Amino acid sequence: MKSNVMTLLTAALSLRVRNRRPGEPADLG
Repeated sequence: MKSNVMTLLTAALSLRVRNRRPGEPADLG
């Protein structure tokens, strides 16, 4: 089920990038 984990991680990273808080380092992954 590693594919599901990767999907969740990718979605989480995408949300972090879109909803990045001021002063928080940008995730360019």
